[in-house]
Order: sequence, then C-alpha cells, then structure tokens
Amino acid sequence: MWYLVIGFLFLLYLLLNTIIPNQGTLGTYILGPCLWTLLALTILLIARHDDLSILKFNRVRRLNLGNSPAQAGLLIAGFQISLLVIIGLFTGFGTSPYSFTPLSIILNIFFVSTVLIGTELSRAYLIKRGLRSRRYTSSIIVLTTFLFVFIQITPNQLIGLTFARPDLLFEFIGKILITSITINLLASYLSYIGGATASIAYLGTLYAFEWFSPFLPNPHWTILALIGTIVPAIGFILV
Repeated sequence: MWYLVIGFLFLLYLLLNTIIPNQGTLGTYILGPCLWTLLALTILLIARHDDLSILKFNRVRRLNLGNSPAQAGLLIAGFQISLLVIIGLFTGFGTSPYSFTPLSIILNIFFVSTVLIGTELSRAYLIKRGLRSRRYTSSIIVLTTFLFVFIQITPNQLIGLTFARPDLLFEFIGKILITSITINLLASYLSYIGGATASIAYLGTLYAFEWFSPFLPNPHWTILALIGTIVPAIGFILV
C-alpha cells in the first residue's frame, strides 16, 4: 500500500501550497497540522496492516557514533547546532522570527511536531516497505531522499529564480537545495538503520533549535549552506 502513502504526501503538498495558506492562521496552525496528524495515523495503520515495524528497526551494523541510531542523530544535530552557535559568536545573532507568547509556543509545538512525525513516519514506512528486497537498498534510500526534498521545497521558494538573477539562483541551490539533499539523505539513512525514532531525533533537535531559540546565528547564507552540507555529510560517514 506504499502508493497510498505517496499519493497522500502529494495531496498534502498540493493542499499546503494552495488552499491551506488562504485560510490564514486557521489553515497554518490548525488545518495543516491536522492533515499531518491524519497522515501519521494512516501510516501507522498501513504499517500494521503490512506487518512492518517503522518506529525502531533492528540494528543492521555496528555503530561508530553513539549507542543507538537515535543517539547518533542527537549527537550529529548537537554538533551541527554547536557549529552554528560558534559561528554566531563571530558573525552575530539575530532575534527569532517566531513569536514566544504562551499561545504561540503551543501552536508552534503542535505545528512542528505534527509535520516532523508525519514526515518521518512516512519516510520510515517507505524505506522499510521498499527494503523487503535488499537488492535495491541504495536506490530506495536515494529515491526517498529526493521525494522529501521535493515535498519540502515550496513553490514560493522557486518564484523569481532566473538566470538573470544568478545571486538568487546560487543562494537557492546552496542554501536550500543542496542543504535539503544532504540533511534528508542523512535522515533517510538514520531511518534505514534505526526507524522513525532515529530521524526524528536528528531533525527534531534541529527544528527545536530553529523554532524555539529566541536568538539565532545570523551568518551569510554561504556559511549556513556550508554547515548544512558538511555536517550531515560527516555524520553520514561516521554512522
């Protein structure tokens, strides 16, 4: 039933980039998270029907980093955040664009957690479902990676990208596209060796820092792209 999961993801992508934003706060913080929650519940039911364990896989090889895939994800995310903070000491910090009123924090937690859980349960299911045949391990991981890269890039990020503005084009490629590929590749590999809990540990730590830190490092986008590319690559090699 993997095709139902992919179909749901594409439908969700379509709704989140067309109808949902037009509903304002209700759409962004209520309807959108409810759809991600529905996706997560659907994944759990389908995984149970297919007799697949997607939350935590058996260890497939000895780990060189941490005692478990989830711990490895936490360590890599912590290292990535530490580098950003160190860079921020030299380049400066900016205030977070997100509100920190009690209601806003609750809404942001609901929003981020539903997106994270829905995404990573889908990732883990597609990988585990595709790996019933071990012959295509690399292909499944790569295809899953690019599926979620596509889903995470919004049409608004593509608007205005032309060869007439190479600065915007290079910034999109470096800061968004390549960074998204490397982060998603690591998340997919962590999901492969440790299930959804491993990729949630990695991405959840990064999201928590981005969304709930009142001050964020404010380096040039090239530095952000460099850290967002090199650290996941190193983490991938170490794991």
